[in-house]
Amino acid sequence: MIRNCKVCGKYSDIFEWPEEERENYKSNLCYQCYLDQKAEEAEEAQRPDDPDAGYCTPTEDVDPEDDDTPDLNQSEENSEESEVEDDKESDIMSDEEQSIKNIRELLFG
Repeated sequence: MIRNCKVCGKYSDIFEWPEEERENYKSNLCYQCYLDQKAEEAEEAQRPDDPDAGYCTPTEDVDPEDDDTPDLNQSEENSEESEVEDDKESDIMSDEEQSIKNIRELLFG
């Protein structure tokens, strides 16, 4: 029975392997492909599970005057205030009027 390597198609026989490695003989791999596969497995084992691990993200000090990111604390206060105002308005308006107002706000801002 002729055994060929499943990876490269080269002839594979136990006598093609070094004596000290014959205990690891794989009938479907030649010795070189076995070494390549072993190296890949070792490399994968060393890779961290988190793809971002080992990389640091640089942080910069941003001048507050140049910073255009929204202040989340201020936004929360404003949204709470607007919720209270919306509740007052919704008590006065009918459901249809409220729906129309909501649609207008969505469309025109």
